[in-house]
Amino acid sequence: MLAVLYAVKNAARFNLNADKMLDVALITVPLAILCARAYYVIFDGEKLESFSDFFGFSDSSGFSGIAIYGGVIGAFTFGLILCKLFKVKFLDMFDIAAIGFLIGQCVGRWGNFVNQEAYGSFTGSGWWG
Repeated sequence: MLAVLYAVKNAARFNLNADKMLDVALITVPLAILCARAYYVIFDGEKLESFSDFFGFSDSSGFSGIAIYGGVIGAFTFGLILCKLFKVKFLDMFDIAAIGFLIGQCVGRWGNFVNQEAYGSFTGSGWWG
């Protein structure tokens, strides 16, 4: 949401129509999230028992993971397709989206810190880790 807010506020600086840019973003973002989940499920190695496992509905802990690589691939692919459909200059759109990726990465790192998953594992050594 912060990235979209930044993009709408600065659309004129990037020679973009804010309404068309927002149309592309509102469709691309959910598709990129689905691609991030698909990438995680495909490369996680666990076998899915049902279609609801893809969304993590059957897991008691809730949604069980996404992968940033799949999100970036999905955002690039669907962003390019939708820019062509909505007649948005895709190079200008990708310029502003690059800043959005950086904003998203910053917020994602806060999530890693809160989940205590970004610092590695314990080593058992008294002087290291």
